[in-house]
Amino acid sequence: MFARFLADESGATAIEYGLICAGIGLAILAALNTTGEALVAKFTLLLAAFN
Repeated sequence: MFARFLADESGATAIEYGLICAGIGLAILAALNTTGEALVAKFTLLLAAFN
């Protein structure tokens, strides 16, 4: 029974997909953070041009 439990890999795929989703989510957050900072800098420059 214990050997059969160790050989069972039915949950491994779900864990792998979860890790892939977490990695994609982190990549999206990093990209949005970088884009957001650049956008704030451009709006600040634009606002300074109007003042």
